[in-house]
Amino acid sequence: MKSKRTLMYLAAGVAALAIIMAAFSYLFSSSPLGKGRDSKANLPSIYNADTEIKEAKANLRTKPEKAQLITSMNPVTNGIAITFDGLADAATTRQILDLLQRYDAKAAFFVEGMRASEDPALVAEIMKAGHKVENYSLSGRKALEKVPQDELVQDLCTAQKIIKVTSSSSPAFLKAEETIYTDNLLQAAKACGLSAV
Repeated sequence: MKSKRTLMYLAAGVAALAIIMAAFSYLFSSSPLGKGRDSKANLPSIYNADTEIKEAKANLRTKPEKAQLITSMNPVTNGIAITFDGLADAATTRQILDLLQRYDAKAAFFVEGMRASEDPALVAEIMKAGHKVENYSLSGRKALEKVPQDELVQDLCTAQKIIKVTSSSSPAFLKAEETIYTDNLLQAAKACGLSAV
């Protein structure tokens, strides 16, 4: 009983920090997130994803498989999945990492590619703490199902490349806010190297 209560307190604390993190990121971010399609124009060449984009487009033509759509967890497995959408400022993220360490909990941080490029040390810190870093698109865009597939492939591949370079690991999962996971989106995700959404 005590461990369930502790887990509930952990989940509530993490949720509160996530809400605070989202509010501060939205209000005080000076990043180019969400400021149009040209936000990746100033990326260093190390993040160039032209090769990956070309491969993804070829995959779409030759083998249009779909990424797995995760809708629930295995009912036999007890546990919760802790995820964070968007990379917050360093201070807030470190508070979250400290809280997760205190309760020996692991989480998945869904990170925007642009934010990862702006703070690669923070992404490395998340990985070093034993957490997963996953794909939240290039800029945390909403309604990805409305984005043309060609543009979607460019967005997801560029985010994949940035996250791989900054974390030394390729994301396997995609998460997108206010998005309907259509066949078109699932195919683009799989072509870009994402196995599940």
